[in-house]
Amino acid sequence: MTASAVLQSCAFGGSPDLVTTLVGGAVITFLATLLSGAFLTTFEPRYTDRMIDAVRARPLGSLLYGLLSMLTARLLVLLLTITVIAAPVALIVLVVAVVAAVLGATIVFLGIAGRLVDIDDHWLTALVLAAALNGGLVLTGVGGLVSLGAAAAGFGAMLNDYIG
Repeated sequence: MTASAVLQSCAFGGSPDLVTTLVGGAVITFLATLLSGAFLTTFEPRYTDRMIDAVRARPLGSLLYGLLSMLTARLLVLLLTITVIAAPVALIVLVVAVVAAVLGATIVFLGIAGRLVDIDDHWLTALVLAAALNGGLVLTGVGGLVSLGAAAAGFGAMLNDYIG
């Protein structure tokens, strides 16, 4: 099914099939991980290393902290959306939470890729491997839950670092 056929079917009340949805999600996840990883490794390599080490040192604590924070952000967005005046604030909170989750997942998958490839010498290889791991997990459908857990762990480590 081509992209235009998917858009047309969605425009006329249809929904794309499961394969199209999974492949689209995997491609978006791959590109988001690749771009955010390129940003992190280019502009903030020390921060990236520190966050990878924080997730490795306390994986369960980072995961629980991230899940709680993501749930709180989701509840906050819901409550702010109910009041029409605060809807723009809800949109800002939602965008910040999504960007933080993408960066968190990227940090975790860079840490995993760093175990497989020497990350000090081959950032590009580790970055492509991290993006492929994340996109491949989303492609399976069920692996999206693993990606969500990775995003929560990275988000929790970043938030813990920010708050102190």
